[in-house]
Amino acid sequence: MKKLAKIQHIMPKDININIKYTVIGKNIRAQRKIRRLSVDELAEHLGLSASYVGLLERGDRCPSLKVVYNLCVLFDISPNELLTSEQDDRINKQIDMRLEALTSLVKTLKKNEIEFVIETIKKVKDIYE
Repeated sequence: MKKLAKIQHIMPKDININIKYTVIGKNIRAQRKIRRLSVDELAEHLGLSASYVGLLERGDRCPSLKVVYNLCVLFDISPNELLTSEQDDRINKQIDMRLEALTSLVKTLKKNEIEFVIETIKKVKDIYE
């Protein structure tokens, strides 16, 4: 308890450190999926266990500065993108743009081609889950 008291004494009382580990975890998972990496592959890149990466993605653990740095280098993103919800907004915009492109393309297809595309998407989704 004494160490905690020392830390609180050093920190100015008006500073509010509000880190949401679930946001960080969602950003890690989103970046991993964008790059089509499995949890095991990401863990190997980081030199961590897959179970620890799972804890990070669920927001059950806080990544060390070294892990944050390595994630930013691996994903080619800024720490701000990894640690804040701005990443969610950027990913949502990317998804929206891709959906618009896909919708435009699907509108040009015949009914049987659309059914084929839907079945193919389902199979690909099953592979990556």
